[in-house]
Amino acid sequence: MPLLSVQNLNVQIGAHRVVDDISFTIHQGEVFGLAGASGSGKSMTALALMGLLPTHGVRSGQAVFNGQDLIASSEKTMQSIRGDQISMIFQEPMTALNPLMSIVDQVAEPILIHKGGSQNQAQDRALQLLDRVGVEAKSGNRHRYPHELSGGQRQRVMIAQAIALKPKLLIADEPSTALDVTTQAEILHLLARLVREDDMAMMLITHDLAVLAENTQNLAVMKDGKIQDHGITKTVFTAKKNSFTQSLIKASEFKSLPKKKPAKIAPGLLLDVDQIVVTYPKANTPAVDQVSLAIAPQESLGLVGGSGCGKSTLARAILGLEPLAGGTISMNGNQITAGQDIPPSTRAMMQIVFQDPFGSFNPRHRVGRLITEPFHALTTPPKDQTQAIAEALLDVGLDPDDQHKYIHEFSGGQRQRLAIARALMIKPNLIILDEAVSALDMVIKAQIIELLSSLRKKHGLSYLFISHDLSVIEAMTDRVLVMDQGQIVEQGPTQDVLKSPQHPVTKTLINAIPRIPKSWR
Repeated sequence: MPLLSVQNLNVQIGAHRVVDDISFTIHQGEVFGLAGASGSGKSMTALALMGLLPTHGVRSGQAVFNGQDLIASSEKTMQSIRGDQISMIFQEPMTALNPLMSIVDQVAEPILIHKGGSQNQAQDRALQLLDRVGVEAKSGNRHRYPHELSGGQRQRVMIAQAIALKPKLLIADEPSTALDVTTQAEILHLLARLVREDDMAMMLITHDLAVLAENTQNLAVMKDGKIQDHGITKTVFTAKKNSFTQSLIKASEFKSLPKKKPAKIAPGLLLDVDQIVVTYPKANTPAVDQVSLAIAPQESLGLVGGSGCGKSTLARAILGLEPLAGGTISMNGNQITAGQDIPPSTRAMMQIVFQDPFGSFNPRHRVGRLITEPFHALTTPPKDQTQAIAEALLDVGLDPDDQHKYIHEFSGGQRQRLAIARALMIKPNLIILDEAVSALDMVIKAQIIELLSSLRKKHGLSYLFISHDLSVIEAMTDRVLVMDQGQIVEQGPTQDVLKSPQHPVTKTLINAIPRIPKSWR
């Protein structure tokens, strides 16, 4: 008898049916995968099972969990089930965790709610759970807050909170999407170990088919609220019966992109970074330590490394946003010094696209104003700004009329296109892309990579592409630098470094990449 049996589940939000008559089962001890592109209904399925739909969401059908129909259950019954028998790990731990509570108190909270007892007892249990998931909370760090932890540590806190009461079913919604490959592998191994040790079931929701290939026994693929393909994971990959599933597999391996040709790199030097050092007051070691790199006109340079290795700090230093303790940075021969006035002509040569496009836009302003923000770097902004906005939006595959909308009216992929449009507004020579596609699903990621490739050719752009996703680096860059503990530990042509890595850090990064087995392709 299955632990969870979902039959004809529907979710209606207003006039839209976002989950349409889906059915699946999950057995005790099983890891069940739910795949699909953004907006396919994956997360809404999980929220419907948890009874956490938006205010106007209506669910129907049947979802029998351990003999109890979740759909027919009252909110009071669901409150007793949530966190106790069914727990959920959300995609973004920084948003899901309470910034005003210590991590120990947050892990203790479900214990107090469901089991009662004293605060001290719950905290002692929370410390044990944090230790179990690899967060050292006993050694004087029990009063740490979410903002003091890395992304991987925050995800471990979420996991500790979710398993606090040994649930029978754990729902993990994109638990490793925005993490670097080594941290992602650690989190997925941790989840697999906990499932095995506690004999619980897990529903793993992700757009990364390689993650599902390595970690699930059974799989369902969703599109437009419907299940398109389902069955034993290996069979779903190898049967090749469903065209949509095959398109996802191709997108996950960037097979839909045209074969990359050697780039035409112009002679000369655009960016020159020479032996720079960036230090922070309380840090034991420099965040960036004696780093040198160069980017030629029209060249795409990759920068990879684990969380905390100094990639983003290096990017901020190049933009003149971090003071240097040593070394020099020059752009087209002009020196860049943080804290000092950078000539507008030099500033206008560089732009950045951030990882989180929603967080990097002011939600109170319309798109037309948002993407013209870089005009402050120009001594003479274009006279016809409306035309400039229209051209930039068309360049990234959007409609000129989109300038009148607000940022919340766009999907994640569209927001990233807007972020690219903003970077293009002043026609820079260099665009720094800081994890610009890491949070996107495989289909949209492939679209954005194709867009960036075409824009590079059209406008003669140079890229500094910062990413933990080596498949993206392979698709996008000519050369790659590998960074660890503030230093460049390996560099060379992208294909050479990825196919014949020399440094242990590079080998670790490559070995941590989740892969679809070759025999399944």
